[in-house]
Amino acid sequence: MIHFPSLTSVHSFVDKSQPMVAITGTFFSPGSQCPVADVLVDGNLVAKGSRGTAVAVDWYGKVTIFDEPFNSNIDWGAYQFGLRGAVRVVDGGVVRPNPKAQRFHDPAIWGKASRTGLGLTESGKLVLFATNDKVTLSEFGKAMKSRGVRNGVSLDGGGSTCFYYNGSFLIPPHRKLSNMFVVCQKATESAID
Repeated sequence: MIHFPSLTSVHSFVDKSQPMVAITGTFFSPGSQCPVADVLVDGNLVAKGSRGTAVAVDWYGKVTIFDEPFNSNIDWGAYQFGLRGAVRVVDGGVVRPNPKAQRFHDPAIWGKASRTGLGLTESGKLVLFATNDKVTLSEFGKAMKSRGVRNGVSLDGGGSTCFYYNGSFLIPPHRKLSNMFVVCQKATESAID
């Protein structure tokens, strides 16, 4: 995860982290320019909000997706990076988005929109998704499931939809962002002195 204290050009995100791939992170408030959910960077909680599904990366790089009840705190101690505020769309291989259960109230969330998200396969492989096509949460979940995802979430989308891969923005956002989910190449032991 990369986070800036206010809305920032996505070029700043990729210049700072030099990722292999990056997608839009959690939702933010355009007024305050702050995320509306938890954002954990290098073990530090840099933004707080208690709704939605969480995506966490432990200190060894393993990604986990889990749900916590609304308004409950997460013990992030075992994780290096994380975000909350995602909308669960695939749960145990079943497509069943239910943003109301996670206390998302904006009715537009059910409509068709550009979307970003991520999921985990049965073997734990991380799969990132982004589309400029206008799709519902159910359609997005079905696309994830068709790629072998057992557990998947939708992240911020609409004008925030962004997908960066190998030096290029395949889907550039229409606005500045406050956070992104980034995947960087891990240094090999031979590259470490």
